[in-house]
Amino acid sequence: MKIQFKLYPNPARNILYLETTGKIKKLEVYNIAGQIIKQKIVFKNHTSVKISDLKKGLYFLKITDNKGDCSFIKFIKQ
Repeated sequence: MKIQFKLYPNPARNILYLETTGKIKKLEVYNIAGQIIKQKIVFKNHTSVKISDLKKGLYFLKITDNKGDCSFIKFIKQ
């Protein structure tokens, strides 16, 4: 099942905020080459991800919930 979530702001400069209807278990940020560049373990339905250390460009955020379902969303780092 696809995870229902809201990611904002997008594009972003420093921090991404994420809200979901269920509990988030893990977040992973991937570059466009498919390499994991950040991971965060979470057990909430809202969180933030610091992205100020990333270079400007396109990235993908993988969201995994506590049931093991996952979704991807792309975001732009300004």
